[in-house]
Amino acid sequence: MIVVKCLDDKKGEIEIDVKALDCALLDGLNLHRAVLENENLSNSSFKETDLRGAFLSGANLSNSNFTGASLITAFFDNAILDGVNLTNAMLIGACFEKASFIGADFSGANVEGATFNEAILVGANMETCLGLETTNLNGAIYDSTTSWPLGFNAEQYGATLSKRSL
Repeated sequence: MIVVKCLDDKKGEIEIDVKALDCALLDGLNLHRAVLENENLSNSSFKETDLRGAFLSGANLSNSNFTGASLITAFFDNAILDGVNLTNAMLIGACFEKASFIGADFSGANVEGATFNEAILVGANMETCLGLETTNLNGAIYDSTTSWPLGFNAEQYGATLSKRSL
């Protein structure tokens, strides 16, 4: 059993019936405003999970599944999200400053108003994102394997094309 602190006045803490947070099955949970900063949550499943306003700064979330999850206004600055599945996730207003998304799948994700300042988007699939034109990509790094919507110019939104492998 792991206890997760939530900054939600109604909950305070939530008990999760897992032995560790890495490789955990956390589908459908209400983790609104959960504090999971610097935690190892790699290879975990968050399908349809409510992580609105959650604090995941510095967390390792590599290869995790966020299909259909709500990450609205959550904080993922300096987080590792390499290989994550964000299919149909709601990322509206989320902060991903200096986060790493190498090989991440954003298929159908709503990224409206999200901040990707200095994020690494090498090999990310951004092709069917919703609201991409409202995001902040200042200093974000992408390469020739990053896929964008047809006609989208990432450099116009502040991103930089990397000419070398990371």
